[in-house]
Amino acid sequence: MDERVEAAVDYISLLPEHILHHILSFLPIKQIAKTSALSKTWCQAWNAFQILEFDFNAIFSGNRNLYRYPDLENNRQKLYDTVEQILLRRRRQMITLTKFTVIVPAVYQRPEVVSTMDRWICHALGSHVKDLKIAVGPSGNEEEYSYSLPQPVFNAISIQVLDLDNCKLKLHPGGDIKLPSLKKLSLTTVFADDIVVSKLLAGCPLIEDLNFIWCFGFKTLQILDHHANLLKLRVERLEHLEQIKLEAHNLRSLELHGPSWPSRLEVVSLKNLTSLIISKAPITDKWLNEQLNKFAHLENLICLVALC
Repeated sequence: MDERVEAAVDYISLLPEHILHHILSFLPIKQIAKTSALSKTWCQAWNAFQILEFDFNAIFSGNRNLYRYPDLENNRQKLYDTVEQILLRRRRQMITLTKFTVIVPAVYQRPEVVSTMDRWICHALGSHVKDLKIAVGPSGNEEEYSYSLPQPVFNAISIQVLDLDNCKLKLHPGGDIKLPSLKKLSLTTVFADDIVVSKLLAGCPLIEDLNFIWCFGFKTLQILDHHANLLKLRVERLEHLEQIKLEAHNLRSLELHGPSWPSRLEVVSLKNLTSLIISKAPITDKWLNEQLNKFAHLENLICLVALC
C-alpha cells in the first residue's frame, strides 16, 4: 500500500500582513525579531512592522550574561547598531512608524549614547512617527542629568502623541515650536523654562490631553482659550511653579496634585468642566466654593485636602 505523506501547511503564514502585524503587536521586541526566522512571510511582516518599542532596561536586565564586563560595551554597541539599522531600513522603505518607544538607563556623562539616541529619533521622524515616547534615567530632577531633546522634534509635523520622561527641552536661539498634529503631550520629570513652555503650548493648536508631572524649571503655566480642543489637563508637583492661569472653555477634566503648589491659582473660565480632582493642595473652603459656583456641568469631584 502506498504511503502518502502530506506536507504540513503553515496556515498562519498565509494570513494577511495586517493580521500578522496585529499578532506581533502583542509580543516584546526581542520575540518579534525572532519571528523573522520562521518564514519569508514573517520576515517581510517584521521588516514592515510599524511599532518599534525598545526597553533597554528590560533588555539589559534580562540578558545579564551578554551585558557584563569585559564584553559590556562591545555587546551594547552591537545592540545599538542593530536598532539603528532597523530604523534606517524603515526610513529607506518609506514605512510610516505608528509608534516608536525608547527607554534607556541614565545617559549622564555618556555622550556616545546621547548621539546614538539623537540619530534614532531623527530616523523615526524621517519615518513620520505618530507616537513618540522617550524615557531616560532615572537620574533625579537636575537639569544637567537630563537628556536634551533633539531640535527636530520641536517641529515634527507627524507626531500626534509625545511622551517624555527625564528629558530637557531647550531651544536654539530664535527657535520656535510647531507641532501641528500633536493631540496628547505627557511630560514627566522634564526641565523647561518659561519661554519653552509658552512656545510649546502656543505651537500645539490641536492639543486635547496635557500632562505635567514632576516637571521643573518654569514658573508660569497659562492654559488660555485658544486651546479650543483641550479636554484634559493634569498638573502634578511642579516644583518651581508660582502661577497657574486657566482659561479653557472646553476643558472637561482637570487634575491638580501637590504637595508643591503655586502661590497664585487663577481660574478664569472652565464653564464646561465635568471632572475635578484636587489633592494635597493648600486651599480653603471659601476658595473651593467660589470655584464650584463656576462649574455648572461638574459631575465628578474628588478633593483630598485637609481643609476641604
